[in-house]
Amino acid sequence: LGRFGVMSLGSIFRWSPQHVDEDELVVWKLPSSGFSESFRQIRANIQFATANQPGKVYLVTSPGPGDGKSTIIGNLAVAFAHSGKKVVLIDGDLRRPGIHRRFPDLNREPGLSNFLSEREIDFADVVHTTPVEGVSVIPGGPIPPNPSELLGSPRMSALLENLKEVADIILVDSPPILMVADGPILAAQVDGAV
Repeated sequence: LGRFGVMSLGSIFRWSPQHVDEDELVVWKLPSSGFSESFRQIRANIQFATANQPGKVYLVTSPGPGDGKSTIIGNLAVAFAHSGKKVVLIDGDLRRPGIHRRFPDLNREPGLSNFLSEREIDFADVVHTTPVEGVSVIPGGPIPPNPSELLGSPRMSALLENLKEVADIILVDSPPILMVADGPILAAQVDGAV
């Protein structure tokens, strides 16, 4: 337990481009590497820390941009899927969506912003399958003029409730928590934050 009453879930060291590109899914590309083991340790620690708590929706955030949130959440999604979980990964960073770049042949649209702003789109229309067995992704979609309002809308809450019926775990990528209001808005709708 640290000075602020939060625990460390583990450490991840930066891998060099000679292994895989910095933004790639090292857990999928190099599953037996020490880097992948770091993500499995964090997955196990999240499972242990939440064992007696109901809930399956977790936000991944950090203080500032460039901290590696999207890389971490993508690899955590693969680590959870490798443990037999059905995972839905949501790109909740509507200002700079990047989850779609981590998965081969995944388009940014239709995505979360489409679902939140267009009433005729069903949640199933924005859930994309990936080459990683057990991992589905809701990409960010086009960048909207009002991301905070969309993320705080009843439609976002309804999406999370619908996903709870079909997924074992839902991971939500967030913009930097100290930069914009989106992170705290998302944090109010999830069961925990990393």
